[in-house]
Amino acid sequence: MKQLGKPEIALILYIIFAVVVFVISAFALKVPIVTVALIVLIQAGLAVCMHKAPLWLHVVVIGGELALGIFTKNVVLLILAALLYFASVVVLSFWFHGNMKRERRTAE
Repeated sequence: MKQLGKPEIALILYIIFAVVVFVISAFALKVPIVTVALIVLIQAGLAVCMHKAPLWLHVVVIGGELALGIFTKNVVLLILAALLYFASVVVLSFWFHGNMKRERRTAE
C-alpha cells in the first residue's frame, strides 16, 4: 500500500476542516446551506487563483474578509471563511511543493 505524503495528508485535513466549517456555519450559525457551500467554493477558488501571490497580498485578502465580516455583522462566519482561505493556501503550497519534489526525483 502506498504511503500518503505531506500533500495528500494536507488535502485530507483540508477536506475535514471544510466539512467542519460547513457544519458550524450551517447548523450553529444558521446560515443557509447554499450560502455556506458558495463561501467554501469561493474561498477554494480564490486560493487557487492567488496561491503564488506574495504574502502581503494574502494578508490583504484576509483583512478584507475580516472587515467585510465586521461590516455585515457576520464576524464569526467570515473568520471561518478567512481560516478556510488560509488553509487552502497552505494546502496548495504543500501540494505544489510536494509535486516539484516528486518531479525532481523521477527526473534523476
